[in-house]
Amino acid sequence: MALAAAFVRPARLLLLDEPERRLDTGMRARLATRLAARRDAGTAVLFASHDPDLVGAVADRVLTVADDACRLVDAADAAALVQEL
Repeated sequence: MALAAAFVRPARLLLLDEPERRLDTGMRARLATRLAARRDAGTAVLFASHDPDLVGAVADRVLTVADDACRLVDAADAAALVQEL
Protein backbone atom coordinates (compact mmCIF):
# COMPACT_ATOMS: atom_id res chain seq x y z
CA MET A 1 0.00 0.00 0.00
CA ALA A 2 2.77 2.44 0.84
CA LEU A 3 4.30 2.03 -2.62
CA ALA A 4 0.95 2.60 -4.32
CA ALA A 5 0.37 5.68 -2.17
CA ALA A 6 3.63 7.19 -3.41
CA PHE A 7 2.19 7.36 -6.93
CA VAL A 8 -1.26 8.73 -6.08
CA ARG A 9 -0.37 12.36 -5.49
CA PRO A 10 1.77 14.60 -7.66
CA ALA A 11 5.22 15.13 -6.19
CA ARG A 12 8.49 16.79 -7.12
CA LEU A 13 10.42 14.14 -5.17
CA LEU A 14 9.87 10.41 -4.68
CA LEU A 15 11.95 8.95 -1.86
CA LEU A 16 11.79 5.15 -1.82
CA ASP A 17 13.57 2.49 0.24
CA GLU A 18 13.91 -0.75 -1.73
CA PRO A 19 10.61 -0.28 -3.60
CA GLU A 20 11.12 -3.58 -5.46
CA ARG A 21 10.97 -5.61 -2.25
CA ARG A 22 8.31 -8.34 -2.33
CA LEU A 23 7.45 -7.70 -6.00
CA ASP A 24 7.55 -10.44 -8.59
CA THR A 25 9.58 -10.05 -11.80
CA GLY A 26 6.71 -8.61 -13.82
CA MET A 27 5.81 -6.03 -11.20
CA ARG A 28 9.47 -5.05 -10.84
CA ALA A 29 9.56 -4.29 -14.57
CA ARG A 30 6.35 -2.23 -14.28
CA LEU A 31 7.79 -0.37 -11.30
CA ALA A 32 10.94 0.45 -13.29
CA THR A 33 8.82 1.74 -16.17
CA ARG A 34 6.72 3.89 -13.86
CA LEU A 35 9.74 5.30 -12.00
CA ALA A 36 11.51 6.08 -15.28
CA ALA A 37 8.39 7.85 -16.55
CA ARG A 38 8.18 9.97 -13.40
CA ARG A 39 11.89 10.76 -13.69
CA ASP A 40 11.44 11.74 -17.35
CA ALA A 41 8.51 13.99 -16.38
CA GLY A 42 10.77 15.96 -14.05
CA THR A 43 10.23 14.24 -10.71
CA ALA A 44 13.38 13.64 -8.70
CA VAL A 45 13.47 9.94 -7.83
CA LEU A 46 15.79 8.93 -4.99
CA PHE A 47 15.78 5.26 -4.04
CA ALA A 48 17.83 2.59 -2.31
CA SER A 49 17.96 -0.79 -4.05
CA HIS A 50 19.88 -4.03 -4.36
CA ASP A 51 18.20 -4.83 -7.68
CA PRO A 52 20.66 -4.27 -10.58
CA ASP A 53 17.86 -4.33 -13.17
CA LEU A 54 15.92 -1.57 -11.41
CA VAL A 55 19.05 0.51 -10.91
CA GLY A 56 20.04 0.08 -14.54
CA ALA A 57 16.57 1.00 -15.81
CA VAL A 58 15.94 4.05 -13.64
CA ALA A 59 19.13 5.56 -12.23
CA ASP A 60 20.97 8.50 -13.77
CA ARG A 61 23.48 8.67 -10.94
CA VAL A 62 24.38 5.98 -8.44
CA LEU A 63 26.01 6.18 -5.04
CA THR A 64 27.32 2.79 -3.94
CA VAL A 65 27.78 2.25 -0.24
CA ALA A 66 30.17 -0.48 0.87
CA ASP A 67 31.78 -1.28 4.20
CA ASP A 68 34.84 0.83 3.53
CA ALA A 69 33.77 3.51 1.04
CA CYS A 70 31.05 5.37 -0.80
CA ARG A 71 31.49 5.98 -4.52
CA LEU A 72 29.54 7.96 -7.07
CA VAL A 73 29.50 5.98 -10.32
CA ASP A 74 28.10 6.39 -13.81
CA ALA A 75 24.71 4.85 -14.40
CA ALA A 76 26.18 2.63 -17.12
CA ASP A 77 28.50 1.01 -14.56
CA ALA A 78 25.97 0.88 -11.75
CA ALA A 79 24.18 -2.39 -12.52
CA ALA A 80 27.42 -4.35 -12.52
CA LEU A 81 28.53 -2.74 -9.27
CA VAL A 82 25.21 -3.46 -7.58
CA GLN A 83 25.56 -7.14 -8.49
CA GLU A 84 29.04 -7.19 -6.92
CA LEU A 85 27.77 -5.69 -3.66
